[in-house]
Amino acid sequence: FDTMQDAYAYEEYGNHADVLKKVSIPIPTIGENEVLIKISASAINPVDFKIMEGYIRAWPQSFPIVPGWDVSGVIEQSNSSDFNIGD
Repeated sequence: FDTMQDAYAYEEYGNHADVLKKVSIPIPTIGENEVLIKISASAINPVDFKIMEGYIRAWPQSFPIVPGWDVSGVIEQSNSSDFNIGD
């Protein structure tokens, strides 16, 4: 398995054009009742922009932050009884 992935992330609050950068980050390790999705498409929604611009700082997050709560893809790993690999 690969251990790193490309992503767009930011390490400080600000305008997306100024803070959003392409980075290489570790592929997450899944925990109990979690899945790992190979993402084929994602979208940045209004909540992502509000967090990125610093309007919502109480959200449970830490830098670097990868925006994109809306995703589409296929489950590659599963520790959930509700979702299977390939879903």
